[in-house]
Amino acid sequence: MSLAGRGRRNQAAAPAVDATQLLASLDNSAFTRRHGLIYSIVIAGHLCDGFDVSLTGYILPSVVLTFGLTSSQAGLFGSSVSIGMLLGSLAIGFVADHAGRRVAFLIGIGIYSVLSILLSLAWSFDSLVWLRVIQGVGLGAEAPLVFTYLSEFMPARYRGRLVSTSVFGWTFASAIAAVVALLLMPVFGWRVMFLVGGISGLLVMILVFFGLPQSVRYLLTRGRLAEAAAIARWLSSRPPESMSVDAESARSIESTRARRSTMDIFRGRYRRYTISIWAMQFVSGCAFFGIGSWLPSIFIAMGIKLTNSFIYVLVIATAGAFGNVVSGLLLDKFGRRNTLTSFFLVSAVLMFVWSTVTSTVALLCIGALAYFFSTGAGGGALYTYTSELYPTHARGVGTAWAASWQRIGGIVAPTVLGVVLGKATSGVGFFALIGSGLFIGAVIAWFFCFESRGRTLEEISTTLAS
Repeated sequence: MSLAGRGRRNQAAAPAVDATQLLASLDNSAFTRRHGLIYSIVIAGHLCDGFDVSLTGYILPSVVLTFGLTSSQAGLFGSSVSIGMLLGSLAIGFVADHAGRRVAFLIGIGIYSVLSILLSLAWSFDSLVWLRVIQGVGLGAEAPLVFTYLSEFMPARYRGRLVSTSVFGWTFASAIAAVVALLLMPVFGWRVMFLVGGISGLLVMILVFFGLPQSVRYLLTRGRLAEAAAIARWLSSRPPESMSVDAESARSIESTRARRSTMDIFRGRYRRYTISIWAMQFVSGCAFFGIGSWLPSIFIAMGIKLTNSFIYVLVIATAGAFGNVVSGLLLDKFGRRNTLTSFFLVSAVLMFVWSTVTSTVALLCIGALAYFFSTGAGGGALYTYTSELYPTHARGVGTAWAASWQRIGGIVAPTVLGVVLGKATSGVGFFALIGSGLFIGAVIAWFFCFESRGRTLEEISTTLAS
């Protein structure tokens, strides 16, 4: 029986508690082994998502040979997953806010896992592109759900570091994809990459079904107090019955529960923060997907061998993954505003420096540092801030729509930067353009970032809704 089912079975015998006690129990809990179980399962789903997203670069040369693709067709295949991810990000928030986080999570993983297996059987270029677009819907749906789900479950004092560091699994998946490609593709061909991704995703889907409970905060918005209480007792180190809540906290919770419109993310003080988040997500998407799409080509154009260029990209991508970890550790200590501003600013400066270096060692070292800070800003830290800003009834939509702007950056940047690379000053212009965008991100973070460090989700919502 799934965890959710056990909660419903045992809810009748539990003593009565109210919503304020339940949320205080979650926010003030220690990090328990059950928190670790939830975190591990979510990371596994994030890892599979990142694997399927990142495998394009490794299989593209073989796909071109299989179907005899032109350069424009190869570009269409490369962007097809981003188009699907944009659609998934736009749609999944409504599912998460109306059907629940757990249901939406299962839908997202199910779509990209099944489509990954079908992609291993693609019979033509058209089928490959259309299946990849549909798979992208699931991939784009899963990512924002991770941040929404973890924000609502993790204890308040650990929320920043845990939500932010979860992105490590997504970004480090590129390194895992490289290893799988080196070991299996020479023997089984490019289709095996999709098969591995699909089977892994289905296994994670089983773990999600049996191991992840529904969000307590979501259940409270639906009036399902007994189910929420059963899950809180299972998870928290501080049982709801032991929690006393002051009157101000109780009023905060009641005021956030009273507002039930998804469009609240555009009302009052939320409007300025929503627009600023979208802008930061866009520039971070331009940096992440722009560099990921074109960096190997830049290295090759500089005379670096193909195999060495993949190794360099692997090192730089790994540095970016650790950037998520470091920014996550800093969020709860120095705050969201300071961390985001400093990481955006340092990455912008390093991008400009990167555009001027010529030696291989300098390219690798400066590139790794630039990607470390840019991914640390636009990855885990920014998604943590996004997912904790919105009220429970609109958190799924707010986080997912913000993620869609990163996908838009992922669609726009490869095309625009490709044009820049065709100019005489290609290398300089490429990195300078990305650096300019990241500098804008730093300015936005400094002037338009709401500091949420040390606040519960309900305190944040109450402050911004007032």
